[in-house]
Amino acid sequence: MEQHAGRDRAPEAAAVIHRPVGVVAAVTPFNFPVAIPAGKVAPALGYGNTMVWKPSGLVPLLAVRMAEALVEAGLADASQAGTR
Repeated sequence: MEQHAGRDRAPEAAAVIHRPVGVVAAVTPFNFPVAIPAGKVAPALGYGNTMVWKPSGLVPLLAVRMAEALVEAGLADASQAGTR
């Protein structure tokens, strides 16, 4: 009877713990003005981190609108301190 590595080991359990790491910075380009920021902002805030976002200067209104949407969703007003 052949033995293969790992077959005679007991089952193991793994736990994943999500903890904030601190401040997350994102500098995003102009060519995907919604998809790229959303893909960076959502996970960072979801894990409890603080987010600093520098959007492209070509789409400044998008940054204001996205910050307003986040505040409307329940984020603190301090999150858009640099947009006013």
